[in-house]
Amino acid sequence: MANYYGILQVKRDAGDEEIKKSFRNLAKKYHPDKNIDNKEWAEEKTKLIIQAYNILINATSRQAYDIQFKETSCPRKKKKAGKRNESNDIFVQVKTVLDDLVNNNGKNAIEKLESLIKNVKGFSLKKYLSGRDFLDCQFLIAEEYEKEERYVLAVEYYYKVYDNVKRHKGDNNYSFFFDETKNRIKTICCKKLSKKSSTKEAIENYKSVLKLHIDNNERAYIYKKISECYFAIGDFHCAVANLNTALTLKPTLKGISKIQTRLNEYFSSLAVG
Repeated sequence: MANYYGILQVKRDAGDEEIKKSFRNLAKKYHPDKNIDNKEWAEEKTKLIIQAYNILINATSRQAYDIQFKETSCPRKKKKAGKRNESNDIFVQVKTVLDDLVNNNGKNAIEKLESLIKNVKGFSLKKYLSGRDFLDCQFLIAEEYEKEERYVLAVEYYYKVYDNVKRHKGDNNYSFFFDETKNRIKTICCKKLSKKSSTKEAIENYKSVLKLHIDNNERAYIYKKISECYFAIGDFHCAVANLNTALTLKPTLKGISKIQTRLNEYFSSLAVG
């Protein structure tokens, strides 16, 4: 296992500033432009320095690395049953999940995650990740579930990200997540899940989108779709109520002539009867 402390020429207890300073000096020293006669070697050296820096400058990845490095460099004698540090072991597994997600090994990551959820009582990612790592991990999990077309789980994790990000609204570091997760939830609930769900399930999916921070035009569209679903299951009063809400939000809403005609025909037949 690579000794990142040795690569960056710092001690094991080095602080962030010392790590940053050493990284800058080494990056300059081994930059390929300054080692023209041995450019390939310099490029590989620089990549290793960057890799070491990225691991050690992040508190979460550094902690996981320290655990792995210690176990690799100082093999321990076999312990008696029950002596294993389960918390550290889980921490390493969670870090592996995040690494796999970042490195496009999503399928492996999901398998490890689901194994942890199944086998570790009270498992929660938040116990082992914090800050941006926690947010990144949840988003990448949702993205992987979406790729696998496991849309219910994808939406569940996107909502976790969305709810977390709402607390940081206005922070530029979180603005991407706010807009992106909102759009992905809308796309999955309104297009992908609606094709695979029953009409009643589709209604609940549409209603969940109304919990998001969306404008009146989008809300009007959602209420129109809910109206169509209620009409499909024969609940005409709810269909009318939701269509009226849609038109209140956007009087010029398009694509409603068909549902309006059907509703008018139904209530006309009641009047005649």
